[in-house]
Amino acid sequence: MLHEMIHGAAYMAHGYCLLWKPWLVALHAGSDLLIFAAYFAIPVAIWTFVSKRPNIEMKGLARLFAAFILWCGLTHIVNLVTLWWPIYEFQALVKDVSMHIAASSPLYVTKEEVPTEALEKEKEIYRAQAAAQGKPPAVVEKIAEGKLKEYYQTFCLLEQPFVKEPKMTVGQLVQEKIAVLKENIVVRRFVRFRLGEEVAPTKPAGAEAVPVWTE
Repeated sequence: MLHEMIHGAAYMAHGYCLLWKPWLVALHAGSDLLIFAAYFAIPVAIWTFVSKRPNIEMKGLARLFAAFILWCGLTHIVNLVTLWWPIYEFQALVKDVSMHIAASSPLYVTKEEVPTEALEKEKEIYRAQAAAQGKPPAVVEKIAEGKLKEYYQTFCLLEQPFVKEPKMTVGQLVQEKIAVLKENIVVRRFVRFRLGEEVAPTKPAGAEAVPVWTE
């Protein structure tokens, strides 16, 4: 049975490694739960302190640190889950997508989220560039539409080439994991922080402004 599970690229819950001994499972589960509780208490304390002290400086940095601590704590919840459910592929996907977001700075999840105003302004730029090269009107429109694909690959998460394997997009990576896990996985939103001073963000025309931190 064990040979078939390994040969079939299946995974076992972590509890099997502990031989399902009650005291070992309880030790791992209890420690992960307590560590998460400790991690959770820190951002709550920071957020409460910052909220009640209106004169404190660098509130953005404090809240960013609180969010970082909270996400660190959530990894222990994932460890707790893997005691009974072998979600290692999903765990790896979350880490890969998070790493990609940090490295590639997408602005949207899908191309459908890009505001119409932003697309029209981008098209106007592409049309002007093509017209300046003496292209006929029919060709100008085709060039503008073709250029939008590059725009999507630059700013839309699921259209971007995956940083670890540029031959596939992040969307294709997600679909690959769906086929393996036999579960529906949807990336709905993400939040990306950069440490430093809070400034007005530089985003494509028409995009909704959000606070960011830059070095």
